[in-house]
Amino acid sequence: MLFIRARRKLCQILTVTVAAVACGAVVSSPAAHAGDGYFTGTDLALEAGAPAKGTRNRILGWATPWNNGRHVAYSTACEEDGPYHECGETGIVVASSYGAKRNWTWVSVPAEAGKPPEHGFTFYDAVAYAYDAYGLSRDRGSAMIIKDWDFHIWNLWTSEAQPTWHLVDLTALTGAPPGDGITAYVQGNAQHVIYTGLDSAVWELLYTPWSGWKARNLSALTGTAGTGAWPAATLLGDQQIVAYENLTDSRIHLLVNDGFGWIDRSVSDNTTAQSPYSSLLGIVAAPWSGRVAITYCDRSDHLHELSSADGTSWKDLDLSQELNYFPADCVPPRHTSVALEADGSERHFIWPGPSRWTGGENNITELVRDRNGTRYRWLDRDDVDNFVCAFASQEGPRVDTVWIAYRTQANPAHVIVEDMTVPYA
Repeated sequence: MLFIRARRKLCQILTVTVAAVACGAVVSSPAAHAGDGYFTGTDLALEAGAPAKGTRNRILGWATPWNNGRHVAYSTACEEDGPYHECGETGIVVASSYGAKRNWTWVSVPAEAGKPPEHGFTFYDAVAYAYDAYGLSRDRGSAMIIKDWDFHIWNLWTSEAQPTWHLVDLTALTGAPPGDGITAYVQGNAQHVIYTGLDSAVWELLYTPWSGWKARNLSALTGTAGTGAWPAATLLGDQQIVAYENLTDSRIHLLVNDGFGWIDRSVSDNTTAQSPYSSLLGIVAAPWSGRVAITYCDRSDHLHELSSADGTSWKDLDLSQELNYFPADCVPPRHTSVALEADGSERHFIWPGPSRWTGGENNITELVRDRNGTRYRWLDRDDVDNFVCAFASQEGPRVDTVWIAYRTQANPAHVIVEDMTVPYA
């Protein structure tokens, strides 16, 4: 079933595909798209005078709830003489807005943090988040965890006590091995950075205000081996969850810590789940329902979702078959999924993929699951030049807001930030 809608203000077209439902059922799209909210956009170059985005790699985005802030980070320059003759990203910019007016400003991170590592960063492997330590308001702030071309893990951070950006080499500081596949979460007063070391183990870089940064080998703690390269992590209540592909049995496993130490579980046993292609995973959790969904691509470029509502019974769903979604290059929504308590939805935003570089479509695909389990595929038509950023914020007790950011194909390329407000239903 197909719906077509114009996006308010932007005058762009949304194509909507709904998974099959029972004959005679009434089908309507989630409330946010049905009239309560449409995406409205801001061009950071025009609104704030922000520099053009100089590279095609990822944009980072996050919200700071204590000041109703939202932030977008990207690089403006590319150093191409690195050891792999690829783009070493420099000239990092952070654009921010606060409150209801959506007024954006920007700062240059190198002007505050100093010179980046030799050959720059690789934003493709990066994550950003807010940190709000209980009872330590002066320590709350923002962090970007980014890899350099020597596979060192770096922390770019700022806080209320030290409001400019600072740069720390966490690999050198902690003695942990270099690696990639960065993911992260915050639990209470602790920051958790998870990645796969070049020793093929899952490592955790753990920060607390009392002990600073320390490293732990989670594979050694749980007796696991054969780790895939790109884990995904989230929180569900007090439970820490890290999903990864175990190369020994070609199954998706979870490292779980519910407060009594880390354990390893295989969760794709007794399901139709296939071996993930390239070990690249995404994950999203809905705390109000207890649902966890792991996304991955199979070797036929189908997007799958492996999910559980109770943490014990898992089911694999071929989302490509379910929603007639067959991209030329499957890209799982890694760090681009949001769960909204306002309408009970889970939303995956997917960028155009590598085929874009050889003439593929320029659209953002949004896969939605509503609170009743009905699924929708939205095609957000726009001038998108790969790599979409997506995050959510809670702006008041009865409103959630979805934010996406992307680079346009224009030359110079502008960064567009769009938001959609979703009232509680």
